[in-house]
Amino acid sequence: MAPVCKIAIVTFIVTVTPDLAFGLSDLLGLSSSLVPPGGTASLNLSLRAGSGGGPAGLQWTITYPPSVIADISASPGPAAIAAGKTLSCTAASGTYMCLLTGLSTSGLNINVIQNGVVAVVTATISPGAPTAAIAVTNALGATPPGIAVPILALGGTIVTSTSRSFSTLTCSPTTVHSGASATCSVTPNEAAPAGGAIVGLSSNNALLTVPASVAVGAGATSATFVAAAGTVTATQLATVTATLGGTSHSITLSLTDALLISALTCSATTLDAGASSICTVTLSAPAPSGGVSVPVSTSSSTLGVPASVNVAAGSSEATFRATATTVPPGGDSTQSVLVTASLNGASQSEPFTLIICPCSLWPSTAQPVDPSSTGTEAIEVGVKFTSTVSAHATGVRFFKATENGGMHLGNLWTSEGTHLAQVTFTNETSSGWQVAYFPSPIAIAANTTYVISYHAPQGHTAADNGAFVTPVSNLPLQALAGSQDQPNGLYKYGSSAFPTTASSATNYWVDVILNTSTAIGTAAPVSLWPSTAVPDTRGVSSAQSGELGLTFVSEISGYVTGVRFYKSSENLGQHVGYLWTEVGTLLASVTFTSETASGWQQANFASPVAIAANTPYVISYWAPEGHNADDALYFATAGVGNQMLYAPPNGAYGPNSSYADSKVFPTSSSDSGNYWVDLVFTTAVQ
Repeated sequence: MAPVCKIAIVTFIVTVTPDLAFGLSDLLGLSSSLVPPGGTASLNLSLRAGSGGGPAGLQWTITYPPSVIADISASPGPAAIAAGKTLSCTAASGTYMCLLTGLSTSGLNINVIQNGVVAVVTATISPGAPTAAIAVTNALGATPPGIAVPILALGGTIVTSTSRSFSTLTCSPTTVHSGASATCSVTPNEAAPAGGAIVGLSSNNALLTVPASVAVGAGATSATFVAAAGTVTATQLATVTATLGGTSHSITLSLTDALLISALTCSATTLDAGASSICTVTLSAPAPSGGVSVPVSTSSSTLGVPASVNVAAGSSEATFRATATTVPPGGDSTQSVLVTASLNGASQSEPFTLIICPCSLWPSTAQPVDPSSTGTEAIEVGVKFTSTVSAHATGVRFFKATENGGMHLGNLWTSEGTHLAQVTFTNETSSGWQVAYFPSPIAIAANTTYVISYHAPQGHTAADNGAFVTPVSNLPLQALAGSQDQPNGLYKYGSSAFPTTASSATNYWVDVILNTSTAIGTAAPVSLWPSTAVPDTRGVSSAQSGELGLTFVSEISGYVTGVRFYKSSENLGQHVGYLWTEVGTLLASVTFTSETASGWQQANFASPVAIAANTPYVISYWAPEGHNADDALYFATAGVGNQMLYAPPNGAYGPNSSYADSKVFPTSSSDSGNYWVDLVFTTAVQ
């Protein structure tokens, strides 16, 4: 029969109630040790201070069965000595109370204790002792003014075990990044006995910490522990060793610097309003156990991304969706936005271009230097242009002087003169920019030259010489310079026809209307109710304030430009309109001004908000003094629709209508009532 060698492990537990800053996350941990019965264990009592800083003093009481622990003592550890502390302990039967203190010249404990070993506890095990529970109670820290704060502590028991061996030690992953960890497993060669088995653990590299031991429960055949990496600045090796009985197993792990993002790529980086791109975050190595949360951000709220994306354990990649949400500020047709993923102080970015049309070469504020040339002969004038993206030409515009009379025709041509579309201008003003839309949108290929023109039967067109010596750009559109694709600034005298002549690189101030959707630029604003609609109950008697909402969907993507509601003469105070996602993310808000005494009120958002097709949203307004419209059971069994808009019945997408008692996202519903709040929707942003 093999010889039997008995060993013992000592571990202590301290429990805390969080209070002040350092006590909330500080930890006292007592190491374990393997000793034979009757042997002596030297155990390190270590402090790990949280973000609030270390304590200025410590107190703890060790409790133990006197029949098992023959002798116990303690001495100051390096961290206590460095802080100038004195350790004093008082022994009694089964208890050992210790105080770690030290006064400064001011009489206060201002010299706080840093992380490290604060005391070395020596325990002598009674010969023949089998198993004994040991605990630590009344673990306290002290603030510099002397206020006591409970501190968390960890520990265990003394176990006397027969000599055993084990077959394997494994860890996953075997490459551990700075601040990450590996999960390791020990497997004895047979099930642990009734008292369990204690496996001693060690690491030969201070940057990889492991517990002093791991217990294999009675009847179990394995146990796991965590090997945690500290701050690693250079790649290096660490060996973990597990010992049980007379056998040891070791495994070598590779420690590397911080896990980083090696790449961020997106499926599309040019987006229209409402369009999306799938982005992929790639890590420098597989994520550790538990995965990695990668923060994500954008440089503008016009491109929406999640706050973070999780890379699953063992994987190096994760995807998220970036969605263009609103029109860029300032009326620009394009906006550059950066999407950034960050991890461990480093980041990767992907540039996006948001193209939210309709777009033209010149803003409506632009004007010619010479708005009316002297020529009176009928003339067709045009400009060569290209688009950096495939899109649709939906109309033509030109700048008009009062002398430029007669019926004007707008035309779209290929660069070779193939006629693509024509429209007659109607309802013109006496001067300024004139706009006309083609009967149907015309597809425009990217990076291809086209000609937009108009016919002026009485001449007097705008004419600025030398304007196209260099190109004119308002991305995605560009009016070509004369050197890019033959002369630019085209004309032809006579009846309406393709203009081919150019002189002096003249800008005749004719422009194209370009859209990235066939629908944008052709539809009037839409609401669920016409302005003639009137509630049955225009104002309730209650003066209770409330946030009153309506759930709606649109069959097509487009823009919500504002909010409207029906007002009774008693519905007073400052009203505020809101647009929310289905889950309560606020997309836009606006304060109502210039209200009438009663009837429909409307307020437009500062910028139109792009919404997706067939997706629920909530429109609401704040009624600070109640007396709002409320038709009970309006949405109890049926919804209401108008063109592409639909407000579903109560329950189809949660409550409809919804309310809240404060100025927050409305989620409550009592009687399926209609509060007569409405949206303004359009597929055109003019």
